[in-house]
Amino acid sequence: MQLISHEPPPEPQNGERTPDLQEVEEALQSLQIGSDNAALSTLAEGSKAYPDVRARLATPDVLRTLVEAAECGLNDSLETTSAALRCIGNACVDNDVARDTIAGLGFSWAVLCLRHDNEEINWLTIKVLYNICSDHEAAQLQCYRDRVHVPLISLCGSPHALQSRDTGTLIDLLFWITGHKVTIQNNDTDLLLDESVLELLMLPYYYHNIATAEDFAILLEICLSFLRDPSVQRQVVKSGYVACVWQMFVGCEHRMGHCRAGEDAQETKELLKPLSTSLIWCLSDIAASEDFTQQYPPSSAFIERLLSLFASGVEEPGTKSKDAIEEAGLGARQLTKAHTIQNENASYLIERRSARSIAAACQIVGNMLRVLPPQDITPLVMTRKIHAKLWHILAEPDYADDDDDVPHSFAGFLVQLTRPSVEVRECLAEGVEAQDALRVLCEHKTPQIRQDGTRLLRALGKECPVNQGRFRSLAARMAGWSGGRTGMQVEAAPA
Repeated sequence: MQLISHEPPPEPQNGERTPDLQEVEEALQSLQIGSDNAALSTLAEGSKAYPDVRARLATPDVLRTLVEAAECGLNDSLETTSAALRCIGNACVDNDVARDTIAGLGFSWAVLCLRHDNEEINWLTIKVLYNICSDHEAAQLQCYRDRVHVPLISLCGSPHALQSRDTGTLIDLLFWITGHKVTIQNNDTDLLLDESVLELLMLPYYYHNIATAEDFAILLEICLSFLRDPSVQRQVVKSGYVACVWQMFVGCEHRMGHCRAGEDAQETKELLKPLSTSLIWCLSDIAASEDFTQQYPPSSAFIERLLSLFASGVEEPGTKSKDAIEEAGLGARQLTKAHTIQNENASYLIERRSARSIAAACQIVGNMLRVLPPQDITPLVMTRKIHAKLWHILAEPDYADDDDDVPHSFAGFLVQLTRPSVEVRECLAEGVEAQDALRVLCEHKTPQIRQDGTRLLRALGKECPVNQGRFRSLAARMAGWSGGRTGMQVEAAPA
């Protein structure tokens, strides 16, 4: 089939000469594995200029030859690989048949190109994959099956990516591919190596100050697609990477309150808050892992620093502006490539002590308390008074009218603290703020929070005449609203 075009050849750009159709026809005739660079370069330029050339390259036999040329060129001639990649990318522009063909051939060639030590080949491959995968589910799915996302994660954390104007293309591509994780049945081949998990978890940290709110949100979504997987959660615990997930959450909270120039504060909050909430629940699930307390015992720096968030006032004596939580993340970060240029001066002090951060800490520590013996919980209440700040925040009027995560997490954590003894329950309920906070919970506009308040009221009153007397009027009012007794005298504290 001869190439026919009724359009004049386009004007040359950047000093490059657009080949005429006769030259392109000759290059197509000579196309074979090991074709000389001149022929492939002619086809690359011709396919950029002429739709007819792109159509000829989109046939299965030609695409197979181009893929083989791209692979072989990695060892023999990177110019060959570059030209073959450009031909593949051009052939797949707005051509689903070509994309189907490439997906059917698999993406082992792309993995090889992405893992090569030549950055130009890496980024050209990313752009080619973007052309192939854009709005094409089959190609995205096959990329995930062929684990193309693994080298993409590494490249996304590289110094070059952090300085590139094309990083948005890489982030979008990674999002499309990893979005198919939920469609693949979990098995051993689906797991990431520990090194790749670490690189993934640190991506939001690298891009916190340089990405748009949209790109930052996409990175969080990518991480969450893995963090929701119980097998990945166990891996995060065993590898000691929970601090990195915490850092991700705190960074998200910080980003909500510190918009870049040109970003709308309300839109940024609406974009990121659901992701922040998802991270809270992922942290909760991670802490519920049976291996969590082995890797993070109550005496560990990570747990100790979380407990310090419950303390009122300034940081405890002897701590640094960068706490043990952030330091753990930064220590892990030294295993990645991006440490050469990332600024390490963010302390996130305000966000670490916000109500939402304390709520996240409640989820982590609360799940840990479930497996601890009662005697280990007693000093947290009797000596450290970790409940006091929770009562204080809950008792404040309008502290979080639009944020049910906080009261729900606080109430569940306080219920766990009631476990050890009557003496502990009496101590927990001391003070006016405890009564005010319970009233806020029990009269909350959200049914789930009211239920949380009732459960806490019952747990505090279990076998505790003092607390039953303290909350008799509130219990009576609750019983009146519910049409019956609250049951606070007979409700057992959680075992």
